[in-house]
Amino acid sequence: MASMVMIRCPVTDETVASGLLMARDAFRVLRTKNTDIRCPACGELHSWQDVTAWLARVRYPEGGKSTKQGPRSSSGGLSR
Repeated sequence: MASMVMIRCPVTDETVASGLLMARDAFRVLRTKNTDIRCPACGELHSWQDVTAWLARVRYPEGGKSTKQGPRSSSGGLSR
């Protein structure tokens, strides 16, 4: 099960989702190394490691993992 890597932006002090989905085992390996990500809060590159990042459970929308909209009907609206 993948979780989102979370960081605290050192510029804005906001908690932000990195956009990286990762399994716990992979996170344990990567967190010992400096890893750079582009911060969605300030746009700068930040390095993270075990003391500056954590995993958060991803909550998917009701009915599945995909956030894509369903197939469209011939009238252009969403089919139900």
